[in-house]
Amino acid sequence: MRELAVALLASQGYTVLAAEQLSDVESLCEMHSGNIHLLLTDMVLPRVSGREIAKRASVLRPGIKILYMSGYTDDALIHRHGFDPASAFLQKPFSRTALAAKVREVLDSDGFQAH
Repeated sequence: MRELAVALLASQGYTVLAAEQLSDVESLCEMHSGNIHLLLTDMVLPRVSGREIAKRASVLRPGIKILYMSGYTDDALIHRHGFDPASAFLQKPFSRTALAAKVREVLDSDGFQAH
């Protein structure tokens, strides 16, 4: 899924920094000299939750906007994983158009920081 999202966003003209695990996200946040405007993360991951990734990225990059994605419905995420329904969310599977539109919506918004 990561490779697909990277390819789709790059084809829309975005500069994409891809990370495989939490330590990679932290390294990118610490070492990248430019702005990082958005973190796109799956909500449910094998070793760490998307919420934890978002919290750590927000500490290192205050103001970073967060977009969660998941194959679970937002209702299931609320009940099982403590998902905040006010967070930006993209349901999988999604189309290229849906991903591009949601990323643009989050980038253009005043909200959607990590909770």
